Amino acid sequence: MTWCLVFTKPQRETFALSKLTEQGFVGYLPMRAVEKRLGQKSSVQSVPLFPRYLFINMDALYEQKKHVIRSTPGVSDLVKTGGVINAIDDAIVHAVRMLEHDHLERVESLYQPGEKVIINNALMHQVEAIFQCNQGEQRALLLIHLLQKAVMVNVNKADLHKE
Repeated sequence: MTWCLVFTKPQRETFALSKLTEQGFVGYLPMRAVEKRLGQKSSVQSVPLFPRYLFINMDALYEQKKHVIRSTPGVSDLVKTGGVINAIDDAIVHAVRMLEHDHLERVESLYQPGEKVIINNALMHQVEAIFQCNQGEQRALLLIHLLQKAVMVNVNKADLHKE
């Protein structure tokens, strides 16, 4: 099998895939789990591994109906080089599927170890810290400098924001 890449409108990958599937196309949208902040709470959401891109199988239906792909809601265009649609070998798509499968249980944290953050709560207002690791879903372990000494503190992630 051979695949091609579809370039979608911003944040419309899932919508475009569902519309293409309704038309009979075989598509694939690799996803990853990331931690997102919604107000004071953080939650885990699935987002596309490659924002604004999805794969479409170049089968017999594709050859008959490739002209309708561009007019599908959520789709911007097919990815081309020099006006020619780029064909992607099935082995590459299979490798992406394996990568996605291997990372299903992993959640990309909102903060990365070593990243500078700002603590903003009643006790520590605008205190600079270095993120060390997550301590459960809602807490984080941070390194702060207090009275010329490095101290580890455990704080609510809702009290943090990036520098």
